[in-house]
Amino acid sequence: MFSLIALLVVIWLALMGFLAIWTLVWQGYIYTEPVSGIAWRAPAAGSALTLFLILWVAFDYNSPGRYRALQEFNPSQDLTPYKELRIITPDGKEEAYRRMKGDKGQPVYRLDGRPAGRELPSRPREVIVKEDHQDVIFKPDRDAKGHFKVETGQSLQYQDAKGRVMDESRLGEITVFRTGNLLANLVLNFLHLGVWFAVLWLLLEFRFWDAMGLAVVFWGAIMLFLLPPTLGLAERVAGERSAVQRAGGVVPLTPVGHAHAALRTAFRAATT
Repeated sequence: MFSLIALLVVIWLALMGFLAIWTLVWQGYIYTEPVSGIAWRAPAAGSALTLFLILWVAFDYNSPGRYRALQEFNPSQDLTPYKELRIITPDGKEEAYRRMKGDKGQPVYRLDGRPAGRELPSRPREVIVKEDHQDVIFKPDRDAKGHFKVETGQSLQYQDAKGRVMDESRLGEITVFRTGNLLANLVLNFLHLGVWFAVLWLLLEFRFWDAMGLAVVFWGAIMLFLLPPTLGLAERVAGERSAVQRAGGVVPLTPVGHAHAALRTAFRAATT
């Protein structure tokens, strides 16, 4: 955690210094003279940008990998694999296969969870899982004649009533598209651009179109070169926190974590 805090402090100082120097030099070159009051304007602008970055880091720290820069985020999410799959055999019997490690450490489903049990057969007639104490059935795609429907070069797909898909090569694992995650990432990324524009136009008093052009340039540079390592560090720190929790330690929620939880709850309420 100290390394993450130290990095944010360095970014804060660097932004204040950069904005002060850039404003003095660039406005002195393209305008008659630089804006007055740069001694307070640059720290205020750098602090506003850093506070927004802290908010972003808080989101990604508490949900690692879900809130990334525009070029990195993926609105799809892999759900936790099911621990048990049940299938119906050709003779109508139900068999349960439990997820465990195979001989080479790879995940496999074996009958009744026994190490010597046989593995889950390929292309079962349907796959049954338990969710919230209810059975959910994934059925394979079939053509009009009832045969498995497989597109050329593709795998057989199993779908449930909600339209969620399991691939035959990854039975027990599903990936879902998170509309809320997509919206949250787009809001964060373009709000970041808006913050840059606001501090350049309102605080540092660049002309409107100059502020817009510079905002796009600085936004792109931060998104490409600064955000990925900063969020990556936040995720590593979050991983260390999770490891401590799994080992039985207690990691108190930070004020930033409380703020993130409140914002996430408000966002979910607004999008449902």
